[in-house]
Amino acid sequence: MTMESLKKQTFQDFEVLIVDNNSEDDSIAIAQSYEEYFPSFQILKETVQGLPSARNKGIDHAKGKYLCFVDPDDELTSDYLQDFYQAMKTGVDVAICNYQCIDFRTKKLLSQSDISSYQTTNPALTRQAMFDDGYMWNMWNKCFKRELVETLKLRCNPRLLIAEDLLFSITYLKHCQSAQLVEKANYLYYRHEQSLTNEVGFNEEKHFCIIYAWDLVFAELKEFDPSTYQLAFVWSVRFKITELKKMKMRKYPKFKAYRKQYRPELFGSFFKVMTQKDLSYRIKLRRYLANLIYVNI
Repeated sequence: MTMESLKKQTFQDFEVLIVDNNSEDDSIAIAQSYEEYFPSFQILKETVQGLPSARNKGIDHAKGKYLCFVDPDDELTSDYLQDFYQAMKTGVDVAICNYQCIDFRTKKLLSQSDISSYQTTNPALTRQAMFDDGYMWNMWNKCFKRELVETLKLRCNPRLLIAEDLLFSITYLKHCQSAQLVEKANYLYYRHEQSLTNEVGFNEEKHFCIIYAWDLVFAELKEFDPSTYQLAFVWSVRFKITELKKMKMRKYPKFKAYRKQYRPELFGSFFKVMTQKDLSYRIKLRRYLANLIYVNI
């Protein structure tokens, strides 16, 4: 599905780098069958397990002017690269497109981001775009300048088994002066049971990785951009409470230690979250307050 959508791209001047991260299925054989369709095609081997290491391998070997990241389970519209190229050639530091989240089994549309198409040279607005929607910090709906990535020596944190794209994207956007937002939903994210971000296969370490990733985001944004930091703080609190709730429900041994560590921060967030104008009462009461009480009783 992914390779077929790459084959159908209206923009053709791109290289394809596929990272074999100890795959045990026939995905690499499938990828190899498409080699003839791409002038620049490589399959790279990465023995260190994990998505961060796989992404970093691709960055290390990339030669193009821009970087895009596509997960193997997903699909692109035919204009995914063309629209990104048109946006990036205007000189912006990053381009971001809308996405659709689709159930892999039923093909039912679960959700869709809804950002309006616009260009901004306001760095603060560029960073705040990350928090307009719950999936906007993913790497797969963005086009990055490879030169800026290399200047920053930016790579995915190998300690993060999940949410590695959150820290990467925030760190990159911290240094962006301009952005182009593409209104079209050019990325189709398929959610299924084998997905890294789905509940199946989650363990205590992965839940904590999400919490830890938000701690690292704070280190990037604190005292740099107060308005963006406030948005990040509210999102962070919601995610931390949600992950602690799941850890409690699954009766993980380290749950009480994590709760003790984050309790002052979570209780101290009450006023900031409850007075946040952009949050609905449903989110404030059910997703924040109710979960906060559950985690601490």
